[in-house]
This record gives sequence, C-alpha cells and structure tokens, in this order.
Amino acid sequence: MSDISTILIAVSVAKLKDQGNALFVKKQYREAYQKYTEAIKQDDKNAIIYANRAACCLNLKKYMDAAKDAQLAVEIDPTYSKAWARRATALNMIAQHEESLRCWKEALVTLQKENLTAAKLKQKEEYKAEFEAMRLKIEHMKAAPTEVGIQLKTENMPWVKAEAIIDSIRSRGFDAVTSSAYAILGANEEFKQGMSKMKLQKETNVPGVGVQISGVSGALENLSNAVMRDSRIFHIAEQNWIKMFNNQTRLECQMSKAWQDGGAAYAIEQAQKRHREEGFDGVRRALSVTIRSWLLLGFLEGGLRQIHATQVEYMARAVEVLDWGRKKWRNVPTDDKGVIFIYSFYMGVRAMLMQAYMEAYADNPGPSSKFPPKLLRDEAQNFLREFEDIAPPPGVVDPGFCSSFYVYPKGQAHALIAYANAQMTRIAASKKEEEEIVIDYFNKAAQGYLEAASFYPQDDEQHVWYLNCALDHLYVVGTTIADLLPVMERIRLAIPEMKKIWEFSQMSQNRDKALQKTLWVEEDIREGLLNGKFTMDVKIMPEQLK
Repeated sequence: MSDISTILIAVSVAKLKDQGNALFVKKQYREAYQKYTEAIKQDDKNAIIYANRAACCLNLKKYMDAAKDAQLAVEIDPTYSKAWARRATALNMIAQHEESLRCWKEALVTLQKENLTAAKLKQKEEYKAEFEAMRLKIEHMKAAPTEVGIQLKTENMPWVKAEAIIDSIRSRGFDAVTSSAYAILGANEEFKQGMSKMKLQKETNVPGVGVQISGVSGALENLSNAVMRDSRIFHIAEQNWIKMFNNQTRLECQMSKAWQDGGAAYAIEQAQKRHREEGFDGVRRALSVTIRSWLLLGFLEGGLRQIHATQVEYMARAVEVLDWGRKKWRNVPTDDKGVIFIYSFYMGVRAMLMQAYMEAYADNPGPSSKFPPKLLRDEAQNFLREFEDIAPPPGVVDPGFCSSFYVYPKGQAHALIAYANAQMTRIAASKKEEEEIVIDYFNKAAQGYLEAASFYPQDDEQHVWYLNCALDHLYVVGTTIADLLPVMERIRLAIPEMKKIWEFSQMSQNRDKALQKTLWVEEDIREGLLNGKFTMDVKIMPEQLK
C-alpha cells in the first residue's frame, strides 16, 4: 500500500472516529456503533476504536459484544487500561465474575503509575472500588453457593415413568399421539446421546503445554436439542458434570473454530468473513456450535445459577444471529446453511427466549423492571403472528418432535401473554387505574391460560397447571359456578393421567398443593349445590367456602 493510500485511510478512520465520538456524547449509541464499525473495516488494528465500540455495546446492553470488542482492544494494546475496565464491566454483566475480577486487576496494573492527573486519580479510585466489590462478590458467592438442584435419575423421574408406559400409550393409536411421554422420551434420547459423547473426552497433561482435552464433537448438538425438546429433561447425575460440560464446550468450539466468546455482531461479522473465504463448508459447523453453546450456557445460567438476565443475553444473541442468517440465506438449501436455520430449531430458540424473559421479570418485577410485562406480551404475540400457521413438514412422523417444536411453543406463548396480563393487573392496581382496566387484565390472563392449556395433552403437568392458573384469575373477575365447574372438572380428570408421568417432577410439590386446594373447592361447591346453599349462577371465591 502506498504512503498516500495509508494517509488517506488514516484520515478517513480519524473522521469516522470523531463522528462516532460526537454521536456517543449525544447518547446516540447505535449510530455511534455504526461509525466505529465503519472505521474498523478500514483499520482493524486500532485499539481505541474497538474500546469505543465496546462502550457503545455496554450502553446498548449487548454485553457479550462489549466483552469481545474490549478483548480485541487489549489484544492490540495490552496496556490499555480503559479497555480492560470495559471488558471487566461486560463480563460482570454476563456473570463471568472470576474473569471480570482478573480484568479489573489488569485495569489497575496498566494504569499510569506516576504523575497522575486528577482525572486519572479518580479513575484509579473507581477501578479499585470495582475490583474490591467484585472480590467481595466472589467471596460471598463461594461462602453461600447457589443451590443447583442436582437431580439423580431414579425410577420416579418423568422420562423413566414415561418409558414404563409408552407401549400402552402406543396401543391406544392415534388418540394418544399427543401424549407428553413422546416429548420427554425424545428429549431423553437426545440427552443420553449427548452425555455418551461427553463422557468420551480425555484430559492429557502435555509437558510444557498443560492439560489438553480430546474427544468427539456432537455433544452440544444433542444436549441443546434435548433442552429444546423439553427442558424438564435436564438432570445432573455426575458430580463433575459442570467440568465435563465446560471441557466439551471448549473442545467443540476449538474444533469448529466457533465464536462462542463474542456476541451476535462479532459472530455475524466473522461468519460473513469465513463464508467469503471458505464457503458454507467453513461456516456451517462454526455457526451451529456458536448458537448451541450460547443456548446451553444461557440455560445453565438461568437454571443452575438463577441469573436470568444473563440467560436472556445468551438467548437474545442466538435469536439475533438466526434472524440475520434466515434473511441473508433465505434461498440457500438447508444442507448448505445448516439445520439451525430451519423453522423447528428457530421456534425452539424463540421459545427458550420467551421463558428467559418471564424468569428475568420475576427476578425484578414491577414497572421499573428491565423486562416489563409489555415486552413479554409483545414478544409472545410476535411469536404467534410469525408461527401461527407453521406446521411440521410432510413426512415428519415423530409425535414427540411435533409436540416439542410445533405445538408446545405456541402454548408457551399464550402462557407468557397470560402471565404478562396478570402482572399488568398489579401494576395497574398500584397506579390506582380504573377498576374496569384491572378486571380486563384479569380476564385476559384467565383466557390466556385456558388457551395455553389447550396446547398441552391431558397427561402433561403444564395442561393441568395452566388450567389452575386460569381458575385463579376467573375467581377474581367474578365467574359463575356454572363456568367454574367445567374447568375444575377438567383439572380433576387430568390429575390421574398427569401423575402417571409427572408425579415426581421438579414442580410437583408446589403444583400438588395448588391442585389439592382446587379439588377441595370443587368438592365444597358441589356439596353446596346439593344442599341448596349455592345455585349455578352464583359467583364465588374460595374464601367464601371457609
């Protein structure tokens, strides 16, 4: 490259950087991000621009992208204190606390030691405070570890109970193809295959190099398929499961040259680059492992560590990349672009994101939540609009697959809409809005739960649970006994069928207490009807029966 070309590029990069800085000051973070991105395309060795783009990502709450950009900045300039601080901040937001602490330490170490300006002294004190806060946070977490709910496989587990009765279910023919046994057994088969592959890994201590992991790929594919088929399949039977999973993730990411440690923007950027250089053979496996590792990491963050905001971060990044790829390669055959872009996989990921949104809201409910009820409702409604008419393609004969990827997600969406409306009743009541508005939300919640229940078979605990949720909201809006009893009867008739598979599920304790209360209420109502205490047009709440 000639000197003139180099100078022209430097001038263009400086101009784009200044434009990005000006937009950043105005809090126009998306626009600033684009300017920095244009600059990076011309000069990908500029640490300051990567660090500035990381700052945009932090403000846009794209923490994985922020962590990756900050990492690229310190790879270019290991003495760049501000980039270390931004990486530390981003890693904390996705619950990578040990690495965040290390980065805060690097931020302090790389600060100028002498003749510090007032601004630098302030910065140093801020970094010290952040380092100490992170250190104390880690100590506290170690002193009081999160309960991970290890679940050992016994004869009472749903997949074992389902296996014991599957032949009798099949003998009932077409009427039983929707049974939840098919979904949980399909999930269990994928889970077993994933575990078998994961157990093939070996650790070898190589002199001068350290511990090296060897093994086979494909475990992440099976495990992610399993939790998408039915997340209730997840169980830990090995004490070193987490270590095995982390090893397997590193192994498969290395084998496929995946982009697990970056966010959506980085993965998209790298996918396009590799596609140009190597075609779909070079990008297909890497994208698959990237997406699947995010799904599993997010699932574990939410399920084991109960950090649901981080779970949302992982799931949302996966959806963002899939949205991009589905549009970019709309007319490309699935064999080329990969199965992660087919409808069933995409619906499964979107369903996991919906669940993560709901759990993240539950962590911090109310009008000030980062995941307000309107966001939850909009996400679910958008899902239904997009997939309402989507059905399994011709030739798909696995009833469990159809339930897991084409039926249950729609039920999940209706349940999320119901949940969002239920939360809106509390917010509306706290704002002292008109009673009609609050009642309308209760009505919508009740109808949403009834709709959700219809997407699950009678022998699935979600069917009876959503019916019971609907009943709770029907009480509030003043529903007649004539309308309450049919719902109660559906619950009573479903409980024995449900318990054949789900009697000892993870939610069984709270579930059964609520269902028992409903059975008692139905019994009291029917007794009251017989002795003339009630008539069918009476509107009743359980408290009236005490």
